[in-house]
Amino acid sequence: MSLAVKLYVFLLIAIDIGLCSACNGHKIRVVRIENCGNSEQVMKVDTNFTISLTRECEIVIKGCGETTGFRTAKAKYTLYRNSNRIISGTYDVCDTFNSKGMENDILRSFNMSASCPIKKMRTCSDGTQTINVAKYKPIWPYAIGNLDVNIRINHDSGNSCMHYTAIVSKE
Repeated sequence: MSLAVKLYVFLLIAIDIGLCSACNGHKIRVVRIENCGNSEQVMKVDTNFTISLTRECEIVIKGCGETTGFRTAKAKYTLYRNSNRIISGTYDVCDTFNSKGMENDILRSFNMSASCPIKKMRTCSDGTQTINVAKYKPIWPYAIGNLDVNIRINHDSGNSCMHYTAIVSKE
């Protein structure tokens, strides 16, 4: 996985869920998170997700998400910083689930299957598990600014759409 995609995945995780601060002096403040598809979209996140980023650069996630279930998921994303597109692309969500590393740590924190197909479920993380993100400290400076992320996912069982707006700053 390229550095740009890793940054994107990390930012999606961080933005997905609330306010972060402390790691290497960086903060993330979520301005808005929304499911932008219709009421029948396949994957949804609750808007009251929270995240804390410890001084040890560990993410602590609290919140819930749900899915109606899917066998395939092809995502198209665009990440803007200060209104300028900095990265866009596509990826296979199921391949991401099957990769090693942070993605599997995140899935484990939500007690999700680490492979497709994904069954219909609502799952929550209570904040007892942490995800170490210290290895991403060198790329934090590239994320400073106003961030907007749009992601659309085509599933075999329907579609999903999410939009996030956040501000990344250095203390």
